[in-house]
Amino acid sequence: RSSLGDRTRLLPEWYDGCMVPWCLYLSTIIHYAQELILDQDSYFPSFLRLHQVENEYGSYYVCDYNYMRHLRTLFHYFLGDNTVLFTTDGNTDREMTCGTLEGMYATVDFGTDVNISQAFSRQRRFEPRGPLVNSEFYTGWLDHWGDQHAQVDTQKVSRMLGEMLSMGASVNMYMFEGGTNFGYWNGWLNKLYQYFRNLSSLLDTLSPQGPVRSLYPLSFEEMNQYYGFMLYRTKLPRDLPEDTALISPLNGVHDRAYISVRGVFQGLLERDTTLVMNVTGKQGDQVDVLVENMGRVNFGSKINDFKGLLSNLILGNDVLTDWQIYPLDIDGAIASGWPQSGQRRSPPDPDRGPSDGPVFYQGTLPPNGLAWDTFLRLNEWTKGQVWINGVNLGRYWPKRGPQQTLYVPGPLLSPTQPNNITVLELERAPPHTRVLFMDRPLLNSTSGKTPQLQIEDRQT
Repeated sequence: RSSLGDRTRLLPEWYDGCMVPWCLYLSTIIHYAQELILDQDSYFPSFLRLHQVENEYGSYYVCDYNYMRHLRTLFHYFLGDNTVLFTTDGNTDREMTCGTLEGMYATVDFGTDVNISQAFSRQRRFEPRGPLVNSEFYTGWLDHWGDQHAQVDTQKVSRMLGEMLSMGASVNMYMFEGGTNFGYWNGWLNKLYQYFRNLSSLLDTLSPQGPVRSLYPLSFEEMNQYYGFMLYRTKLPRDLPEDTALISPLNGVHDRAYISVRGVFQGLLERDTTLVMNVTGKQGDQVDVLVENMGRVNFGSKINDFKGLLSNLILGNDVLTDWQIYPLDIDGAIASGWPQSGQRRSPPDPDRGPSDGPVFYQGTLPPNGLAWDTFLRLNEWTKGQVWINGVNLGRYWPKRGPQQTLYVPGPLLSPTQPNNITVLELERAPPHTRVLFMDRPLLNSTSGKTPQLQIEDRQT
């Protein structure tokens, strides 16, 4: 329901506080906004448009009215008068003071833990006339890896929504529908997988353009690689017969780095938590550092969230240099039919078991005449990414939790042809290397904490 007009189009708050990560660069934002606005003019010439100029800017650590005036001028220049500019901010005086500006309609956002009348009274102090608007009514909340699954009482959501609508308020439910993150955006048992032991042998497939050579590491953004993974490669500068510390002294690994020497997994470095690990080897041994982008911060003072190796790695007393940097297009390769399209693979060795470190596994789910929604569980797997029929379902991390399953929409599955499954396990797969397709999600189980599984209704 909207008191601001029936024909509106809203743009979301996404990755890094913006829809795409190149919004880290202001000039690119402005260029993109120009194209977007002109495109909307051609498709919706008679529409009354609402354009959100800023999202919760009052929560940012600066309070820059010149910045807000610049945005207002920019939007008016390109949009003209046939639009309504608005802002949304949290339900505090400080946030509303810093996030609003005359000439842009001020809205407020809040969830089920506040007094509705007080919240809208606060909006009225900053916007004396016009509709009451809760532009983000929090019907749910986000999960963090390692925390309990966030839940909001359904009856309370329903009651508060009814109260707001009875007041004539406009409400945008955030989120109305949700529950999974496809791609990189931070049942049945199938047969044993075949897997690829050596990631290095796959670089012609995953990085067809080859490496970029640089004395020092380059970030994802400098390599125009905004999602997923990049491989950094160099050589040991000297013999290391005993364990030698590999250090990220400035917390420069964003976000996880999987380290191998001569193809043998050594361990990992992780942002904020694991800044030191030990390696051994001989001078000239190949060092591979596979860096995973875990998704960008989209709120608060750390939204300039660059990825990759953002500072030098120190090995003992040596700074590692002379890097070959491979941007990896894993999604593109899998969408094109790899690895099922004839790539050499190694059958599992029951005596040796799964390898440590990054390994690709592939298998199939036989057709059974049905293509229903289902939920994929990778029980006893460690951490990684999974694709079905070329579509990136997202991350799994059952040991960290709370999410234990990934949503598989029915239309992704074929009822008549084998369904291809590809798994990139980053640390260690279980000996059975099987996955489970379930009729319900498991959303609330974390390592070291008492499971409180949120079981949804059975699929029909």
